[in-house]
Amino acid sequence: MKLLYITDNDIHGHGGGSIGSLKYYDAAKNYADMHKIELKVISLGQNISESLGIPVIKTNSIDRISRICGHSTFMYIVIKKHIDELKQYNPDIVLLGRSRLGFLAKILKNYNTNIKVITFFENIEFDYVDGYFAQLKGPKAIFYKLIEKMAVKRDESDAINYSDELVFLTERDANRARVLYSWTRKNFRIIPICLKENQPLHIKSIKKTIAFVGSLNYDSNLVALKNFIEHVWKPYLKNDSTFQFIIAGSKPKQYIYNWVKNFDNITVVADFDNLANILPVNTLMIAPIEKGKGAGMKVKVADTLSMGLMIAASDEALVGYEKAIEEDHLKGIMRCNTANEYVDAIRYYSSISDDMKIAIFRQNIAIFNKYYTFEVARSAISEIINKFFIVR
Repeated sequence: MKLLYITDNDIHGHGGGSIGSLKYYDAAKNYADMHKIELKVISLGQNISESLGIPVIKTNSIDRISRICGHSTFMYIVIKKHIDELKQYNPDIVLLGRSRLGFLAKILKNYNTNIKVITFFENIEFDYVDGYFAQLKGPKAIFYKLIEKMAVKRDESDAINYSDELVFLTERDANRARVLYSWTRKNFRIIPICLKENQPLHIKSIKKTIAFVGSLNYDSNLVALKNFIEHVWKPYLKNDSTFQFIIAGSKPKQYIYNWVKNFDNITVVADFDNLANILPVNTLMIAPIEKGKGAGMKVKVADTLSMGLMIAASDEALVGYEKAIEEDHLKGIMRCNTANEYVDAIRYYSSISDDMKIAIFRQNIAIFNKYYTFEVARSAISEIINKFFIVR
């Protein structure tokens, strides 16, 4: 039996995409090891021992050519160039790491109807397009969004129509797929964001720390961050030396530094390797993503729970974390959608005792261990694959 996992992310990279890819790679590898079957991988970076050997190269020009060809990922060009090698490998089950790879589900099914395809929807990518271009205005934005949405809709539609099983992060995503693609089958499973392990923190700080963590070149994050700085930090905390605000993430846009240059209590940390190296114990995380400005399920909430920290987050950021919210009895997860609600959350965070901080830490770690670890993903993926493999 042959199991093939394909992703357009670097499995050992940084960011939400790589975290999702690592989750599915880990589950596939665990299954293959347990049942003594062959696993091969096609991924950006090709830094996996199970690599099939197909070179995966991403450049801006390849991205543009893919869009000209009507597809939403550079992997279309990669696969087109190496399709004969892929067909020759002839896997029994193919795991597609993203709905933008739906074109490949169609290719594989047209080549061999016996191949089983499982596609992971990390978002409803069609809805994610607006977030990519949130900072862009005018005719250029309209044109880019139109081209991208046409390509994404084509690929996601193929993922829906040609996959044997679909995996979504949230019920909201599954319901949205039904509306967007007139999908009526029940061949799906919900597997939330899962992380490898707890992330213990060790840095001690006498200052009360607020932190925003996320990709700092992604427009939706930048819109949320700017609004928080302008409407919460600037009027209420700019001159309070007992507080510090840490903004951490990959590839920060230069104008972020311009936003914070006049604040003595704001620090920008770029391209960090480990949150434990930058966040103090008892930090309050914020996730002020606005409705309609993002999609899918937000990694930063699971990250927060894995560290036992408190979080103040918008309705949008908390989508998919319904079970965690149900089990929070200590206001360790605070729902905030206005500036005043964030101010209230920060005041509550500032007022709680050390004993309450310890209780929240223990509670949030327990919630993480119950719902958002690799063990959860392994179990779910194993059940899905068993539907198609005869395990001996």
